[in-house]
Amino acid sequence: MAKGIVGHFTEFVGRRIKNGRKAAKMSPEDLAKRIGVSPLVLDHMERGYCHVNLEQMMQLARHLSLSLEELLGIPHHEENEILEFLNKRILAMSEEELRAWQQNVQPLAEDGRRIYILDIDLDAE
Repeated sequence: MAKGIVGHFTEFVGRRIKNGRKAAKMSPEDLAKRIGVSPLVLDHMERGYCHVNLEQMMQLARHLSLSLEELLGIPHHEENEILEFLNKRILAMSEEELRAWQQNVQPLAEDGRRIYILDIDLDAE
C-alpha cells in the first residue's frame, strides 16, 4: 500500500527541505546522515509522508544554512517594516474604528483569531 501525504503543510515543508538540500548541493544520503535518520526517512520527510520533529527541523535548518522561518516558509519582516505597516493601518481607521480598537483590552491569549501567513510556492520543485 502506497504511503499518503500527512498534510498539506507537511508536504510544503518537505518540498522546502528538498529544495534546500538541492540548493546546498547535498546528496540525500549525506543530509540523512547529518541529521541522524536513514535516507528512506529523509525521503519520506521530503515527500510529506511523515512529520518532522523539532530537533530534526533544527538540524535541517543548520545543515542547509537556513533559518527555521525560511524552512517553514514564514516571511521575515524587519521591525521598521512592521511598524510602517501598522502605522498605515491605524491612520486608515475611522474615528469609530480607532475608538473600538483602543477600548479592546481583551488579552491576546483570549483572542481566538489568528493570522497565519505562509510564503507558499507550490510550483517549486
